[in-house]
Amino acid sequence: MQRNKPPSTPTTPDLKVEKRMRSFSKRTELWERTGVIQAQSANLSAFPSELRRVPPKKVRIVDVSKNKIKKVPSYVGQMVYCNRLGLSSNRLQRLPPSIGLMESLRVLLLDSNRLEELPEELFMLPKLERLSLANNKLTKVPRSVGSLKTLKYLDVSGNRKLKNITSGIAGCKSLEELRCCDCAVQKLPVDCAKLEHLRLITAENNRIEAVASAIFLYCERLQTIALYGNPIDLHTVEKTKGYKEWEARRAAHWPDAAKKGPGVLLGSKAEDRGEEPRGASVLWSGDVGGKDKKTESDNDRRRDGRNKGEGKTDSSPPVGSPTTSSGVSRNVRKQGRAGGQVSPQVSSGAASRLKND
Repeated sequence: MQRNKPPSTPTTPDLKVEKRMRSFSKRTELWERTGVIQAQSANLSAFPSELRRVPPKKVRIVDVSKNKIKKVPSYVGQMVYCNRLGLSSNRLQRLPPSIGLMESLRVLLLDSNRLEELPEELFMLPKLERLSLANNKLTKVPRSVGSLKTLKYLDVSGNRKLKNITSGIAGCKSLEELRCCDCAVQKLPVDCAKLEHLRLITAENNRIEAVASAIFLYCERLQTIALYGNPIDLHTVEKTKGYKEWEARRAAHWPDAAKKGPGVLLGSKAEDRGEEPRGASVLWSGDVGGKDKKTESDNDRRRDGRNKGEGKTDSSPPVGSPTTSSGVSRNVRKQGRAGGQVSPQVSSGAASRLKND
């Protein structure tokens, strides 16, 4: 005798799954329509699978920064019209050779990964203008970097074992800005003197003891060399051949920048001798955008108390104000004691000053 089965209750759909599928579908449609793939901070461990549904030739921008991606798929080489690829803050250890087929790529951001070496094909990109390799595990920059004739910006900062910048950099004829902070660089490459468009060198917190005279003599558009946190002092710089001619050239072409201070920005060595850290005031007043609120209020209280007690008015600027040289020296020295280096605002200040000038 068969028992009657109880009527089955209709299953309710998983609303979360359904909602996720709808969002994926909308996102894919948006990607296909605009060619802009944005998936930052999405907790991805791999490239989004939906990307495969977008015709490669329609892709213009890909940004998958701040994820947990370990591998770049080889099919990125089919995105021949993509002009920007953002892979920052992931877990990449290597790149596919097919990346060299992205012939329209202008911006490639690879900072804050785990790259130990780079494929030679990367340096075959014919239109690349901006390359960020900061905070990886690189021990060298391949000589073939000189094949990037259109490169304007190169950042290799934060590669702690990087000791030399290859002489091949002389081939980067369009280079305007070179950043190599927080490495183990012992000297700036003499071949920088061949870079006619170079405007800024930022090489803070390295082991640089001198600057080659050829850089002062032949880099006609060079405006600033930031060398905070290096074992080099002002006396060494001033006696370098070509330095005075370079400063005279700066004064002629960029008088506003020259009035603010010297073009070589130095740090702790001058402070240890009790000298003013030359060039610090230029950057200290550039980025802050106003006085520090805590410093301002503390100084106001001290000044008010002094005025009440003595019945006098104090017309001098507060200590720590960007217009007070002793305040600049004190603030910079405080930063040097705290971390052995000057604030990262120094680099951005130099760059902003170049743009303003």
